[in-house]
Amino acid sequence: MPTRFNTQRIDWIDAAKGMCILMVVLYHTMFFVFKMGLMTDTLAFTLWNTFVLALRPMRMPLFFMISGFLAHSAVYRTAWRDVFHSRIASLLWLYGIWLLADWGVCLALYHYGDPTLVPGAGTLPVDLSGLAFTALRADTGIWYLYGLVIYFVICRLGRHHVGLTLTAIGVVSVFHQPLFGIEFWSVASLLANAIFFALGCFAKPFITRHAREFNARRLLIASCATLVLLTISKVYPTLNHMPGVRPLASVAMIITAIDVTAWATAHFRLKLLRNIGRVTLPIYVMHCLIIAGVAQLLGPLELHGLTAELYVAVMPPLLAAATVLLCLGIYRLANRRQGQVLFTLPSRELMLRTPALSTDNRA
Repeated sequence: MPTRFNTQRIDWIDAAKGMCILMVVLYHTMFFVFKMGLMTDTLAFTLWNTFVLALRPMRMPLFFMISGFLAHSAVYRTAWRDVFHSRIASLLWLYGIWLLADWGVCLALYHYGDPTLVPGAGTLPVDLSGLAFTALRADTGIWYLYGLVIYFVICRLGRHHVGLTLTAIGVVSVFHQPLFGIEFWSVASLLANAIFFALGCFAKPFITRHAREFNARRLLIASCATLVLLTISKVYPTLNHMPGVRPLASVAMIITAIDVTAWATAHFRLKLLRNIGRVTLPIYVMHCLIIAGVAQLLGPLELHGLTAELYVAVMPPLLAAATVLLCLGIYRLANRRQGQVLFTLPSRELMLRTPALSTDNRA
Protein backbone atom coordinates (compact mmCIF):
# COMPACT_ATOMS: atom_id res chain seq x y z
CA MET A 1 0.00 0.00 0.00
CA PRO A 2 1.42 3.44 -0.86
CA THR A 3 2.68 5.55 2.02
CA ARG A 4 1.20 9.02 2.50
CA PHE A 5 3.83 11.70 1.83
CA ASN A 6 2.98 15.19 3.08
CA THR A 7 3.69 17.93 0.54
CA GLN A 8 5.62 19.92 3.15
CA ARG A 9 7.04 17.15 5.33
CA ILE A 10 7.63 13.42 5.10
CA ASP A 11 5.38 11.81 7.70
CA TRP A 12 7.36 8.62 8.25
CA ILE A 13 10.58 10.63 8.69
CA ASP A 14 8.98 12.74 11.43
CA ALA A 15 7.61 9.62 13.13
CA ALA A 16 10.95 7.81 12.91
CA LYS A 17 12.81 10.83 14.29
CA GLY A 18 10.33 11.07 17.14
CA MET A 19 10.81 7.38 17.88
CA CYS A 20 14.61 7.77 17.82
CA ILE A 21 14.76 10.73 20.20
CA LEU A 22 12.41 8.97 22.64
CA MET A 23 14.69 5.91 22.56
CA VAL A 24 17.72 8.13 23.22
CA VAL A 25 16.08 9.83 26.20
CA LEU A 26 14.85 6.52 27.63
CA TYR A 27 18.32 4.99 27.25
CA HIS A 28 20.03 7.86 29.08
CA THR A 29 17.34 7.81 31.76
CA MET A 30 18.01 4.14 32.40
CA PHE A 31 21.77 4.49 32.23
CA PHE A 32 22.27 7.62 34.34
CA VAL A 33 19.38 7.41 36.80
CA PHE A 34 18.64 3.73 37.33
CA LYS A 35 21.80 1.87 36.38
CA MET A 36 23.82 4.17 38.65
CA GLY A 37 21.19 3.86 41.38
CA LEU A 38 20.57 1.34 44.15
CA MET A 39 17.81 -0.83 42.67
CA THR A 40 19.63 -2.69 39.91
CA ASP A 41 18.78 -6.03 41.54
CA THR A 42 15.07 -5.73 40.67
CA LEU A 43 13.41 -7.72 37.91
CA ALA A 44 11.94 -4.50 36.51
CA PHE A 45 15.43 -3.04 36.07
CA THR A 46 16.63 -6.18 34.31
CA LEU A 47 13.71 -6.05 31.89
CA TRP A 48 14.08 -2.35 31.14
CA ASN A 49 17.84 -2.65 30.78
CA THR A 50 17.45 -5.57 28.39
CA PHE A 51 14.92 -3.58 26.36
CA VAL A 52 17.01 -0.42 25.97
CA LEU A 53 20.14 -2.43 25.15
CA ALA A 54 18.23 -4.41 22.54
CA LEU A 55 17.39 -1.11 20.82
CA ARG A 56 21.05 -0.07 20.66
CA PRO A 57 21.64 -1.39 17.10
CA MET A 58 18.77 0.77 15.83
CA ARG A 59 18.73 3.90 17.99
CA MET A 60 21.61 5.98 16.59
CA PRO A 61 22.06 4.15 13.26
CA LEU A 62 18.47 5.00 12.27
CA PHE A 63 18.93 8.58 13.45
CA PHE A 64 22.05 8.96 11.32
CA MET A 65 20.47 7.26 8.32
CA ILE A 66 17.59 9.75 8.44
CA SER A 67 20.06 12.62 8.75
CA GLY A 68 21.94 11.38 5.70
CA PHE A 69 18.64 11.01 3.81
CA LEU A 70 17.76 14.63 4.58
CA ALA A 71 21.27 15.84 3.69
CA HIS A 72 21.11 14.35 0.17
CA SER A 73 20.15 17.58 -1.59
CA ALA A 74 22.79 19.60 0.24
CA VAL A 75 25.42 17.00 -0.63
CA TYR A 76 24.60 16.97 -4.35
CA ARG A 77 22.86 20.16 -5.41
CA THR A 78 24.14 23.00 -3.27
CA ALA A 79 27.41 24.93 -3.44
CA TRP A 80 29.80 24.77 -0.50
CA ARG A 81 29.21 28.42 0.39
CA ASP A 82 25.47 27.79 0.60
CA VAL A 83 25.69 24.76 2.90
CA PHE A 84 28.55 25.91 5.12
CA HIS A 85 26.29 27.93 7.42
CA SER A 86 23.53 25.35 7.94
CA ARG A 87 25.43 22.06 7.66
CA ILE A 88 28.79 22.93 9.23
CA ALA A 89 29.03 26.24 11.09
CA SER A 90 25.64 26.01 12.82
CA LEU A 91 26.19 22.43 13.99
CA LEU A 92 29.69 23.20 15.28
CA TRP A 93 28.32 26.27 17.08
CA LEU A 94 25.62 24.17 18.76
CA TYR A 95 28.15 21.48 19.60
CA GLY A 96 30.42 24.05 21.23
CA ILE A 97 27.91 25.94 23.34
CA TRP A 98 26.05 22.85 24.57
CA LEU A 99 29.33 21.09 25.29
CA LEU A 100 30.22 24.06 27.51
CA ALA A 101 26.80 23.88 29.16
CA ASP A 102 27.15 20.16 29.78
CA TRP A 103 30.64 20.65 31.21
CA GLY A 104 29.48 23.44 33.52
CA VAL A 105 26.54 21.45 34.85
CA CYS A 106 28.60 18.30 35.40
CA LEU A 107 31.36 20.26 37.16
CA ALA A 108 28.79 21.87 39.47
CA LEU A 109 27.18 18.51 40.26
CA TYR A 110 30.60 16.93 40.79
CA HIS A 111 31.65 19.54 43.36
CA TYR A 112 28.32 20.22 45.05
CA GLY A 113 26.43 16.95 44.56
CA ASP A 114 27.26 13.27 44.60
CA PRO A 115 30.21 12.80 42.19
CA THR A 116 29.47 9.08 41.81
CA LEU A 117 26.18 9.99 40.13
CA VAL A 118 27.68 12.46 37.64
CA PRO A 119 27.71 11.16 34.03
CA GLY A 120 31.28 10.64 32.87
CA ALA A 121 32.74 11.75 36.19
CA GLY A 122 35.85 9.66 35.66
CA THR A 123 36.79 11.52 32.46
CA LEU A 124 35.39 14.95 33.34
CA PRO A 125 37.79 17.67 32.08
CA VAL A 126 39.27 19.97 34.71
CA ASP A 127 40.41 22.77 32.37
CA LEU A 128 39.80 24.20 28.90
CA SER A 129 42.56 22.14 27.29
CA GLY A 130 40.94 18.99 28.62
CA LEU A 131 37.58 20.22 27.34
CA ALA A 132 39.08 20.81 23.89
CA PHE A 133 40.39 17.24 23.86
CA THR A 134 36.96 16.01 24.93
CA ALA A 135 35.37 17.98 22.08
CA LEU A 136 37.79 16.57 19.50
CA ARG A 137 37.19 12.97 20.51
CA ALA A 138 33.44 13.60 20.94
CA ASP A 139 33.36 12.21 24.48
CA THR A 140 30.02 13.84 25.26
CA GLY A 141 26.32 13.11 25.15
CA ILE A 142 25.88 15.44 22.15
CA TRP A 143 28.45 13.72 19.91
CA TYR A 144 25.74 13.26 17.27
CA LEU A 145 26.14 16.92 16.21
CA TYR A 146 29.87 16.47 15.73
CA GLY A 147 29.27 13.32 13.72
CA LEU A 148 26.84 15.10 11.40
CA VAL A 149 29.51 17.61 10.39
CA ILE A 150 32.17 14.98 9.76
CA TYR A 151 29.84 12.68 7.83
CA PHE A 152 28.45 15.51 5.71
CA VAL A 153 31.89 16.73 4.68
CA ILE A 154 33.06 13.20 3.80
CA CYS A 155 29.94 12.40 1.77
CA ARG A 156 30.12 15.70 -0.09
CA LEU A 157 33.79 15.18 -0.94
CA GLY A 158 33.06 11.64 -2.11
CA ARG A 159 29.77 12.27 -3.92
CA HIS A 160 31.29 11.77 -7.38
CA HIS A 161 32.70 8.35 -6.43
CA VAL A 162 29.84 6.81 -4.50
CA GLY A 163 30.95 3.19 -4.77
CA LEU A 164 34.47 3.92 -3.57
CA THR A 165 33.22 6.23 -0.82
CA LEU A 166 30.67 3.72 0.48
CA THR A 167 33.21 0.91 0.38
CA ALA A 168 35.81 2.90 2.30
CA ILE A 169 33.29 4.09 4.90
CA GLY A 170 31.85 0.59 5.22
CA VAL A 171 35.25 -1.00 5.83
CA VAL A 172 36.13 1.58 8.49
CA SER A 173 32.71 1.32 10.15
CA VAL A 174 32.71 -2.47 10.32
CA PHE A 175 36.40 -3.13 10.99
CA HIS A 176 37.42 -0.03 12.99
CA GLN A 177 38.25 -1.98 16.13
CA PRO A 178 40.62 -4.60 14.63
CA LEU A 179 42.09 -1.97 12.28
CA PHE A 180 42.70 0.84 14.74
CA GLY A 181 42.16 -0.58 18.23
CA ILE A 182 40.04 2.41 19.29
CA GLU A 183 40.14 3.13 23.03
CA PHE A 184 37.41 5.76 23.32
CA TRP A 185 33.75 4.74 23.00
CA SER A 186 32.96 8.07 21.34
CA VAL A 187 35.48 7.64 18.52
CA ALA A 188 34.33 4.05 18.02
CA SER A 189 30.72 5.28 17.81
CA LEU A 190 31.65 7.94 15.25
CA LEU A 191 33.35 5.35 13.06
CA ALA A 192 30.63 2.72 13.50
CA ASN A 193 27.76 5.03 12.55
CA ALA A 194 29.36 6.66 9.51
CA ILE A 195 28.07 3.99 7.15
CA PHE A 196 24.45 4.66 8.11
CA PHE A 197 24.66 8.39 7.33
CA ALA A 198 26.34 7.53 4.02
CA LEU A 199 23.68 4.96 3.15
CA GLY A 200 20.93 7.44 3.99
CA CYS A 201 22.55 10.04 1.75
CA PHE A 202 23.61 7.96 -1.23
CA ALA A 203 20.73 5.47 -1.16
CA LYS A 204 17.98 8.06 -0.82
CA PRO A 205 16.08 6.95 -3.97
CA PHE A 206 16.09 3.33 -2.79
CA ILE A 207 14.94 4.32 0.72
CA THR A 208 12.20 6.48 -0.76
CA ARG A 209 10.88 3.56 -2.83
CA HIS A 210 11.19 1.31 0.23
CA ALA A 211 9.02 3.64 2.30
CA ARG A 212 6.46 4.30 -0.44
CA GLU A 213 5.61 0.66 -1.09
CA PHE A 214 4.86 -1.42 1.97
CA ASN A 215 5.95 -5.05 1.62
CA ALA A 216 4.62 -7.46 4.25
CA ARG A 217 7.07 -10.21 3.29
CA ARG A 218 10.04 -7.84 3.64
CA LEU A 219 8.78 -6.71 7.04
CA LEU A 220 8.34 -10.31 8.19
CA ILE A 221 11.85 -11.29 7.05
CA ALA A 222 13.46 -8.22 8.61
CA SER A 223 11.54 -8.69 11.86
CA CYS A 224 12.51 -12.35 12.12
CA ALA A 225 16.13 -11.51 11.33
CA THR A 226 16.05 -8.87 14.06
CA LEU A 227 14.69 -11.31 16.65
CA VAL A 228 17.19 -14.01 15.69
CA LEU A 229 20.19 -11.66 15.77
CA LEU A 230 19.15 -10.09 19.08
CA THR A 231 18.61 -13.52 20.62
CA ILE A 232 21.99 -14.77 19.44
CA SER A 233 23.67 -11.61 20.73
CA LYS A 234 22.00 -12.07 24.11
CA VAL A 235 22.91 -15.75 24.42
CA TYR A 236 26.43 -15.27 23.02
CA PRO A 237 27.43 -11.70 24.03
CA THR A 238 30.98 -12.10 22.73
CA LEU A 239 29.55 -12.11 19.21
CA ASN A 240 28.72 -8.41 19.64
CA HIS A 241 32.42 -7.66 19.38
CA MET A 242 32.84 -9.52 16.11
CA PRO A 243 33.04 -7.22 13.05
CA GLY A 244 29.80 -7.08 11.12
CA VAL A 245 27.45 -8.60 13.71
CA ARG A 246 26.05 -5.36 15.10
CA PRO A 247 25.84 -3.61 11.70
CA LEU A 248 23.87 -6.58 10.39
CA ALA A 249 21.44 -6.29 13.31
CA SER A 250 21.23 -2.53 12.67
CA VAL A 251 20.30 -3.07 9.02
CA ALA A 252 17.56 -5.57 9.93
CA MET A 253 16.15 -3.24 12.60
CA ILE A 254 16.28 -0.18 10.33
CA ILE A 255 14.40 -2.00 7.55
CA THR A 256 11.81 -3.03 10.14
CA ALA A 257 11.55 0.50 11.53
CA ILE A 258 11.09 2.11 8.11
CA ASP A 259 8.38 -0.36 7.15
CA VAL A 260 6.57 0.03 10.47
CA THR A 261 6.69 3.85 10.56
CA ALA A 262 5.78 4.17 6.86
CA TRP A 263 2.82 1.82 7.26
CA ALA A 264 1.71 3.43 10.54
CA THR A 265 1.78 6.98 9.16
CA ALA A 266 -0.20 5.81 6.14
CA HIS A 267 -3.00 4.52 8.40
CA PHE A 268 -2.82 6.67 11.53
CA ARG A 269 -2.06 10.30 12.22
CA LEU A 270 0.56 9.70 14.95
CA LYS A 271 0.40 13.43 15.53
CA LEU A 272 2.22 13.42 18.87
CA LEU A 273 5.09 11.28 17.64
CA ARG A 274 5.46 13.31 14.44
CA ASN A 275 5.39 16.59 16.37
CA ILE A 276 8.16 15.33 18.63
CA GLY A 277 10.11 14.28 15.54
CA ARG A 278 9.96 17.86 14.25
CA VAL A 279 11.76 19.29 17.29
CA THR A 280 14.42 16.74 18.12
CA LEU A 281 17.26 19.29 18.39
CA PRO A 282 16.25 20.98 21.67
CA ILE A 283 15.40 17.62 23.21
CA TYR A 284 18.74 16.18 22.15
CA VAL A 285 20.94 19.00 23.43
CA MET A 286 19.12 19.51 26.75
CA HIS A 287 17.92 16.11 27.93
CA CYS A 288 21.25 14.94 29.38
CA LEU A 289 21.50 18.07 31.51
CA ILE A 290 18.07 17.43 32.98
CA ILE A 291 18.75 13.74 33.50
CA ALA A 292 22.02 14.56 35.29
CA GLY A 293 20.07 16.67 37.78
CA VAL A 294 17.39 14.01 38.20
CA ALA A 295 20.10 11.41 38.90
CA GLN A 296 21.29 13.47 41.86
CA LEU A 297 17.78 13.49 43.31
CA LEU A 298 16.66 9.93 42.60
CA GLY A 299 19.94 8.03 42.39
CA PRO A 300 20.37 7.68 46.19
CA LEU A 301 16.79 6.42 46.59
CA GLU A 302 16.59 2.84 47.80
CA LEU A 303 13.36 0.87 48.00
CA HIS A 304 12.77 -2.82 48.61
CA GLY A 305 10.47 -5.63 47.57
CA LEU A 306 7.31 -4.96 45.63
CA THR A 307 7.64 -1.20 46.12
CA ALA A 308 11.01 -1.22 44.37
CA GLU A 309 9.69 -3.36 41.54
CA LEU A 310 6.72 -1.08 40.93
CA TYR A 311 8.88 2.04 41.14
CA VAL A 312 11.44 0.80 38.62
CA ALA A 313 8.71 -0.58 36.37
CA VAL A 314 6.85 2.73 35.92
CA MET A 315 9.41 5.47 36.49
CA PRO A 316 11.74 5.13 33.45
CA PRO A 317 9.09 5.98 30.80
CA LEU A 318 7.52 8.60 33.07
CA LEU A 319 10.86 10.32 33.68
CA ALA A 320 11.73 10.12 29.99
CA ALA A 321 8.38 11.68 29.04
CA ALA A 322 8.76 14.41 31.68
CA THR A 323 12.27 15.16 30.41
CA VAL A 324 11.01 15.56 26.84
CA LEU A 325 8.21 17.88 27.97
CA LEU A 326 10.61 19.96 30.07
CA CYS A 327 13.03 20.27 27.15
CA LEU A 328 10.25 21.50 24.87
CA GLY A 329 8.99 23.90 27.52
CA ILE A 330 12.45 25.42 27.98
CA TYR A 331 12.82 25.63 24.22
CA ARG A 332 9.58 27.57 23.85
CA LEU A 333 10.69 30.05 26.50
CA ALA A 334 14.31 30.40 25.39
CA ASN A 335 14.01 30.32 21.60
CA ARG A 336 13.24 33.98 21.09
CA ARG A 337 15.40 36.98 20.24
CA GLN A 338 18.87 36.63 21.80
CA GLY A 339 17.93 33.26 23.24
CA GLN A 340 17.82 31.83 19.73
CA VAL A 341 21.63 31.65 19.76
CA LEU A 342 21.21 28.55 21.91
CA PHE A 343 19.67 26.72 18.96
CA THR A 344 21.19 28.24 15.84
CA LEU A 345 24.26 30.18 14.72
CA PRO A 346 24.04 33.89 15.67
CA SER A 347 23.35 36.48 12.98
CA ARG A 348 21.80 39.92 12.81
CA GLU A 349 18.85 38.54 10.87
CA LEU A 350 18.35 35.88 13.53
CA MET A 351 17.97 38.46 16.27
CA LEU A 352 15.15 40.14 14.38
CA ARG A 353 13.39 36.98 13.22
CA THR A 354 10.35 35.47 14.94
CA PRO A 355 11.29 31.91 15.94
CA ALA A 356 9.43 28.90 14.58
CA LEU A 357 9.16 25.76 16.64
CA SER A 358 9.30 23.35 13.70
CA THR A 359 12.51 22.20 12.07
CA ASP A 360 12.57 21.34 8.39
CA ASN A 361 12.76 17.74 7.25
CA ARG A 362 12.07 18.31 3.58
CA ALA A 363 14.46 16.18 1.57
